[in-house]
Amino acid sequence: MSENKNLERTGNCLCSAVRFKAKLKSTHLGVCHCSICRKWGGGPSIAAECERDFGIANGAEYVKWYKSSDWAERAFCSQCGSNLFVRVNEDVADYCGVFPALLDNEEGLSVREHIYTDCKPPYYDFADDCKQLTEAEFLAMFAEKPSDE
Repeated sequence: MSENKNLERTGNCLCSAVRFKAKLKSTHLGVCHCSICRKWGGGPSIAAECERDFGIANGAEYVKWYKSSDWAERAFCSQCGSNLFVRVNEDVADYCGVFPALLDNEEGLSVREHIYTDCKPPYYDFADDCKQLTEAEFLAMFAEKPSDE
């Protein structure tokens, strides 16, 4: 199977009312420890970056979007409550993520980065040596670059 084909994945929510196709940008997963992710999912959020134009094969009427901050929104299934996607406003960054547990094929995926590590509560730890970014370090990646004027 070609690498490009391996990045095309299908998936569904818990009740299967929503079925989708997502084209992953890589097999790398990011873990977010911010309070919004933890409140939304009951723990850290693990996501695979994907193209924004994921295809809803069926159940588009059950996909509901919630504006969780000034710069991002999250999708969930209105039938079973499964968290589906997260996307950053296009004027901030080109990021859309899908949750790997929803994918029919999780093969080859691996955690490569943790963000908001300074927001992580003390009651859990990941046993890996992946890149670690604090909230400030992560947000600095999206800060406007000073003009040369």
